[in-house]
Amino acid sequence: MQKKKLMSLLAVTAVLVACLCGCGKEKNSMDYKTLKELLDNGQYDSAISMIKEYRDAEYLAENQDKISDEEEELLEKIAGTYTPNVLSTEVDGYGYYKEIVVDDDLTLTIDDNTYPYRLKSNRDSVTGETDYYLEYKKDAADGGSFTTTLSLYMDENDYVWIDNSYIRRTDLEENARKNIKELVGEYVSYYPAKNPDLRINDDMTMTVAGTNYPIEYVYSNSTYYYSVVGYERYPGINSSSLYYDKNDLNFITLWDSYYRPEQLYYVTITPDNLYDYFEWSDWIPQLDTNAFNELSSIGICRYLKLKDEYTQYYHKEASTHAMEFTYTLQNFYDFSFTYDANTNSVTTQCSDVPDYISDPATKLSSYMDSKSHWEGDNNVLDFYYVLSESNYESVDSQKATIEGNKYTFNTSYYNYYHNDGFALTRSNTTLAFIKDDLK
Repeated sequence: MQKKKLMSLLAVTAVLVACLCGCGKEKNSMDYKTLKELLDNGQYDSAISMIKEYRDAEYLAENQDKISDEEEELLEKIAGTYTPNVLSTEVDGYGYYKEIVVDDDLTLTIDDNTYPYRLKSNRDSVTGETDYYLEYKKDAADGGSFTTTLSLYMDENDYVWIDNSYIRRTDLEENARKNIKELVGEYVSYYPAKNPDLRINDDMTMTVAGTNYPIEYVYSNSTYYYSVVGYERYPGINSSSLYYDKNDLNFITLWDSYYRPEQLYYVTITPDNLYDYFEWSDWIPQLDTNAFNELSSIGICRYLKLKDEYTQYYHKEASTHAMEFTYTLQNFYDFSFTYDANTNSVTTQCSDVPDYISDPATKLSSYMDSKSHWEGDNNVLDFYYVLSESNYESVDSQKATIEGNKYTFNTSYYNYYHNDGFALTRSNTTLAFIKDDLK
């Protein structure tokens, strides 16, 4: 084995000597006396390393002599330290180099190995665009070498990529920290028994239960994708994508279940301020159709609803709701309502005095419901409400009179809540509203 190595070494040396004889005195001349001493002493590995260093020096000098002014500008632009565009947990075992350092002196360091390289290019005959790449020699197992390349690519933001997988973090770091800055703060969960509180820190870490986890990012198409490394949001997964949402009011939620309390303000509902935040709506038509899309019944509904000016700011998940109302049922036998299909409006007529009044009763409301309608594929919110009352009649009933697009129903009306006997008597309700000045 040693003999084979020696013969290979002598062959390489012979080639180098021949080259030197043909070229005259070179600035990177070989120290043959030292080389011979190494060979004579059987220090073959040291001799091979000496020959490789000489080879690389000659290759580097040759490349430097051929660099144009345009290429020199490009070399200055691409010089720097490149790391994989993946999370740190995905480097080992995924076939990535940990680091690639490109120097404008035409040396390339990949992890712990340094190589001289050439700047090469290919021109597309159709588009006229020129693609550049780095060409360098790697040592082969048999003591020789082989040529390999690293591609260069510059994206729409002028960020340089190597092999579409490595990028300079120095290009990204400022914007990465700037973008996540809006997330900094304390967060609580809608489900506190299941999910502990957490904090996003301004040093790109997240704190959960006293433990700090680094926040890393992956960059793609001008977008930063953040992950919390080491945090097992789900068992067995050692990083969690930091999914967040910012709505039109700049209110931020994490993982659809965490929110920042400081982005809200809170109002406790009492009997004294109930109608500062709630109001009774007018009668609203509710239409039912049959399988042929024909009107089958018409209803009228009205709601004790949150006032319109608060609707878009109401944050249901951070609110608590418990109300107890007292009421007396009032029954009006002489009642009619008319629905006008042309204007989609309702008018009513009712006697002044109820025919029947019940004893006082109570009604509990434990949540705020919502009314919405569809516009194409979108479900659009109309309002939130705590109570409602309604009256439905069939268009085929004897109570109905139809004149063109007007439907009139002579019926009775059971008035539960919209009268003098109605009042909020107990409340354990705190409404959360998104602040209107969030940045």
